[in-house]
Amino acid sequence: MTDGGLPDGLRLGFRREAEELAERITRSILALESGAGGGAQDETYKQLLRALHTLKGSAALVGLADVAEVAHAMEDTVLPLRAELLAMPAAVADHLLEVLDAVMTGMRTRSDDDGSCVLDTAALVARLRAVEVAPATAPAGRARPAAREPPPPAAAAATQATDHSRWQVSERQVLTIIERLELLREVDLRLAERRRDLARVVGEIRDLADGARRGKLFDAAAVTTRLAQVSYTLDGEVQDLHSASEGLDEAVRAVSTVGLAQVVEPLYRAVRDLARTCHKQVSLAVVGGELAIDRRLAEALRGPLLHLVRNAVDHGIETPELRQQGGKAALGTVTLRFEQQGNVLFVEASDDGAGLDFERIRAVARERDVVSAAELETFDEAQVTQLIFRAGFSTATQVTETSGRGVGLDVVRTQLEAVDGRVEVKSTRGQGSHFAITVPMRLGTSPVLIVRVANQNFGVPILAVETALALRAEHLVAAGATWRLRYREQVVPVLDLGVLCGLRRPTPPKPGAQLLVLAARERRVALLVDAVVADREVVLRPLPAELDGEPAFVGLAALAQGGVIAVLQPDWLVDAQRQRQVQAPLRGQVLVVDDSLTARALHRAILEAGGYAVHAVASAEEALNEIAAETYDLVVCDVSLTGIDGPTFVKRLRAQSATRTLPVILASMDATANARQEGLTAGADAYLSKEECAAGRLLAEAAAVLTQRGAV
Repeated sequence: MTDGGLPDGLRLGFRREAEELAERITRSILALESGAGGGAQDETYKQLLRALHTLKGSAALVGLADVAEVAHAMEDTVLPLRAELLAMPAAVADHLLEVLDAVMTGMRTRSDDDGSCVLDTAALVARLRAVEVAPATAPAGRARPAAREPPPPAAAAATQATDHSRWQVSERQVLTIIERLELLREVDLRLAERRRDLARVVGEIRDLADGARRGKLFDAAAVTTRLAQVSYTLDGEVQDLHSASEGLDEAVRAVSTVGLAQVVEPLYRAVRDLARTCHKQVSLAVVGGELAIDRRLAEALRGPLLHLVRNAVDHGIETPELRQQGGKAALGTVTLRFEQQGNVLFVEASDDGAGLDFERIRAVARERDVVSAAELETFDEAQVTQLIFRAGFSTATQVTETSGRGVGLDVVRTQLEAVDGRVEVKSTRGQGSHFAITVPMRLGTSPVLIVRVANQNFGVPILAVETALALRAEHLVAAGATWRLRYREQVVPVLDLGVLCGLRRPTPPKPGAQLLVLAARERRVALLVDAVVADREVVLRPLPAELDGEPAFVGLAALAQGGVIAVLQPDWLVDAQRQRQVQAPLRGQVLVVDDSLTARALHRAILEAGGYAVHAVASAEEALNEIAAETYDLVVCDVSLTGIDGPTFVKRLRAQSATRTLPVILASMDATANARQEGLTAGADAYLSKEECAAGRLLAEAAAVLTQRGAV
């Protein structure tokens, strides 16, 4: 295959057109093979022939005579069927699709590596000429198996692997974005002028204040009038900025969104080919495919959806004989349903097949030591179901082209988690399986529930929240020193977020308390919080360097009204109970005092990793109350606290007989010798810079101080 020295732009333009035509040709062939009748069948044949004719003409125009010749032969194969309005026989569909695969693979190879790719035109044309066009007695792949094995579905994937590395953007869309950017620049210039106005008003107020100190009359009315003028003008600029930002957001969305149909379209071919390989009769139904979603999300969904529909055909749908024996129709159905609610996309992938074999899953889990036998015995049906998402897990008895390698559903979960999504599955033996996927509609932002515990706000990803409810006493079950909640025929552990974050001591849950039921991986927990503040759409930012690797948090989020919250990691929350059960014996109880959330989280993480129980407060006043009510072995305190500072706090402790010998480590951003000496003079046992704490000195210093004071 040669391109006759075509310019790159023309060659790439033809390739994109060919990809679109290949999708239309495939769609038409599958529809005709399924046996559409009457006028619809005639129209489908017309669409197929138009697409083939366009491919032939465009290929000839750019000098690809071999592609044009093959397209012409495909037309010749289709025309007799169209003349008699026959349903397309399976054998004809096979040949047409395989030839199309060969043509598109050759074109992609040529464009991708710019090497030579010889298209065996004569062989492909001869293959098409040899096709016997005879009436099909029934829709392909339904009433009779194929006379020969079709190629594995991997070949179909090649045909549908549309070039998604380049976005097609219209001139109008580009011009709209430029217009919105120009408006933003204009508003930016006006805001700069308002900033200068404000600086002038501040100067005028300063002059008036200086005059008032010298005995001149302070003209409050004039000041108020000037401020009102600037405020009014600034309000208008802010409104214009909001309008321009909204317009730019809409323009960018128009470019960066794509219809779900582009994601779903290749799945029809995948289902068709795999069903024929497995000698099954399967149809794919799609509901909600008209939705438009972020292009990046569309790319992220391609792999998981392909895995799910292939899994349904290969493992879920039974053979026609088994289905009829069970009182089902011979034709099985795989259904994809898409629904948008706010910024969340819900995807349901279901089938009417045999459902999950729970005993088989348990047996494989035991054989492959996926979980311990003792743990497996405690699993309920929901937890057993989640085992299919474990890496390397497969119930297939032999390795084939499509199953048995242990690669599949674990990839689904991993790829969805990469875009902050999750997947859950329910199954009824003999009736089918239902996979429920939830993902944010817009990547780059995450919907979170803002909750409050101990006067501290945190974010909890909404996708992990199944429900929020008020605690009722009759739903609580005591289990030793822990509590559990009866929820949907399960008993889930109740965890206090304040205790998990080291913000308060454990206390029994009280009726009426706010609970969030979270689900992640195979586990659920009921999370106690003081209040649910709001739900917000936030942009997640990476954790600061000193918290990098901290498992409790996904990241930080800045709120529109000001302030920063830490967004919790759902996996950490649902695993917290198990982590607490297996942690080593505590080395002591530490109180951390710091008005920085980041510093409190860092110190807590370091100390808990070292085996200490940690409680954290934001001020010296709170710390004094805590120390009066609870026994602590060590205090780690910031120097620059709001209100009572660190050295003053230490002096107060040393002035009381009950706390005179309580070990205290001061921590500060100030690492100078003078600051260090001031802290030690106040009575601290040790003084560390924040850099030294982050570098690992905190644990060593804590052990040394406790040993010196005789606390250990």
